[in-house]
Amino acid sequence: KTAPAVIDIDGMQNQPYPSPAIAVARSNYTSVAADSSCKTGAVWSIYNGRDIGECLSA
Repeated sequence: KTAPAVIDIDGMQNQPYPSPAIAVARSNYTSVAADSSCKTGAVWSIYNGRDIGECLSA
């Protein structure tokens, strides 16, 4: 069964949503991939040095 969700990428405050049936999935994006060229985070640890830009664009 599917359910609607809002994806919070580290910065949304607790906003009121139109329905209590909407889930909020929170993620600290800097722990996944830094928004810079510093080459840190989980994605860099897994794909160290490989060009994965095409894989991440969906």
